[in-house]
Amino acid sequence: MKKNCKKAARHVIKKKFVTRLKISGACQFLGITRQTWHQYWARVAQVNERHQQVLSFVIQERALQPRLGVRKLHHLMNQVGVDYVPGRDKLFALLREHRLLVPVKRAISPRKAIIGVG
Repeated sequence: MKKNCKKAARHVIKKKFVTRLKISGACQFLGITRQTWHQYWARVAQVNERHQQVLSFVIQERALQPRLGVRKLHHLMNQVGVDYVPGRDKLFALLREHRLLVPVKRAISPRKAIIGVG
């Protein structure tokens, strides 16, 4: 079974869209063991907890400095010594997913040429 199909099947089983389906039967259908199933969901819970810690740090820092960007946040997390510091690209993706990216300010340039200066 392909990875995307397994992921979709796991989601269906976890959300209990199918009634009277037991984990053991679902695992047999997916071709995995029950141990793998439980390890997977424990890992998902752990990752979600880490992401919540990162998001709370970002929200806390942005309360003080509202326009603090991702790169500077990443640098700050490394300096402060946060338990879990994701990579820069992962941090971008996480903040994009939760709509916490700072919108880019458009540079203001003169609209008309200035004549007679210089």
